[in-house]
Amino acid sequence: MTTILFVMAVLSAAIVALYIHDRRQTRHAILRNYPVIGHFRYFAETWGEYMRQYQYLPDWAERPFNRLERSFVYRSAKGVSNLISFGSEAAPNFAFRNAPFPILDEETRHYPGKWIGTTEGAGGI
Repeated sequence: MTTILFVMAVLSAAIVALYIHDRRQTRHAILRNYPVIGHFRYFAETWGEYMRQYQYLPDWAERPFNRLERSFVYRSAKGVSNLISFGSEAAPNFAFRNAPFPILDEETRHYPGKWIGTTEGAGGI
């Protein structure tokens, strides 16, 4: 019984310390206005990519401002580098899919290819 009370007292003291720290800091407006609970927002923002991987919309599909644009604005406002690598979040126009029934060797057809850069009757080779 006393260990449970001790654990609850330590946990309560940690939450009170976090509350005081959040109210006194000046770097994050969310933590200053919503102490302790504001950490859940940063947690969701950080781990949101992994949580949305299969269940939710991708980063570029939301409206009126998607997550990529919003994170660009947040980084610019805080003076942090807003450079984003190429192609990491771009939606491709094509998709590679596995064939459910692979083509057998005897079913393949020979493709003769195309001549590129030559036309008929243009005095070619």
